[in-house]
Amino acid sequence: MYSKPLLLFLLVLALPCRAEPAEESSQALLAAASEGRIERLVNLLAEGAEVNFKSAGGRTALMIAATAGNSRIIRKLLAFGADPNLADNRGVTALMEAAVHGSEESVRMLIAAGADLALKDAAGNTIVDRVKKIDNPKLLSLLEKAAPPPPAPEKKKPKPKDEAK
Repeated sequence: MYSKPLLLFLLVLALPCRAEPAEESSQALLAAASEGRIERLVNLLAEGAEVNFKSAGGRTALMIAATAGNSRIIRKLLAFGADPNLADNRGVTALMEAAVHGSEESVRMLIAAGADLALKDAAGNTIVDRVKKIDNPKLLSLLEKAAPPPPAPEKKKPKPKDEAK
């Protein structure tokens, strides 16, 4: 009735569609970060999972680990090149998550990795604004010490005196 090649083609079409292997491993990376499964996380990254993969909400494995205050996972993700300055769909970064959830160790790690303290979430709040709202003086002090100093005001050069007078 059907030729073998046509039958084989129809069988392939009937197979369920699956996510691309890279996306699948990146989704698994988010789960490993959420569950605190460091060995699984390292294996996925070594196999090529995208360290900065974003969920539909824009969340990365680093943001997930920061929310949980899991410094071991954060350290590994940063070692594999996770970007501490990526923001989710609400403009929230891993540093903001770590601070709001009170993880001083995670905040220190993220700052050391180059997290930008000047970034703002969708509501226009910086990390310092967010920490002030939760009233955590210890974290606020840490952030203020880590913040770059404000630029010095420009000194006006004295105008040369008119020597023609």
